[in-house]
Amino acid sequence: MPTLDSHTTDQDRQLWNFHQVSLRPHYETAHPRYNIILQRILKTRKTGRALEIGFGDGYLLEQLSRRGITSTGIDLADDNVRVTKELFTKKGLPIELRAANINSLPFPDSSFDILVASEVVEHLDDDTLARGLSEISRVLTPSGMVVITVPADELLEENVVFCPNCGSTFHRWGHKQTFSKTRLQELFKGYRHVEVVKIPMLVMPSAPLVEKIKYWIRSFVCKFYDRPFVGNYLIKALK
Repeated sequence: MPTLDSHTTDQDRQLWNFHQVSLRPHYETAHPRYNIILQRILKTRKTGRALEIGFGDGYLLEQLSRRGITSTGIDLADDNVRVTKELFTKKGLPIELRAANINSLPFPDSSFDILVASEVVEHLDDDTLARGLSEISRVLTPSGMVVITVPADELLEENVVFCPNCGSTFHRWGHKQTFSKTRLQELFKGYRHVEVVKIPMLVMPSAPLVEKIKYWIRSFVCKFYDRPFVGNYLIKALK
């Protein structure tokens, strides 16, 4: 397993190991979003090599692999890499997983036809974001496709919390970036066929009725009362 670069701190690894392993069942709620990403990918690519940065519980990688796409995943959480690799091995899925950072991808140039980073780049500081986008471009093939999702028009200050034990203030989910449609288009202006669409914050079909009602109410309020969109931007671009 490759060593994470110097920009990955022990605190980063501890945080994501906790989220990805201890809270693993929570990632099932992301499966509807991953299904939308999968549909977008398959409209353009049905074969090739795919890399997912920050693969969560591995759901999307499994879906891609079962459709014949050679799949690779990286994650900051080395414990999550180990746990997910064991699960894939039991299922007989030939998916390569590595512990690595977006700003130093351990792959040669033009290694992948498809690259996915879902709910990842909002966690990056400015320097890591710039380096990460450069690395994404480097490892994509000349006609490669990138699919990224981020929270839509998030007001970061609304999710800042205070820790009375350590005296620190921080974003409750560790977000450091906010993205508008215009900003996303600017970040990917060097690509062709750039598409930015809003997708709703979906709930699982099995979710309790009260959760579905909450979602419908929040969507209505945000649509008609000039509040940030409840959901995500999905950007799909060809290199």
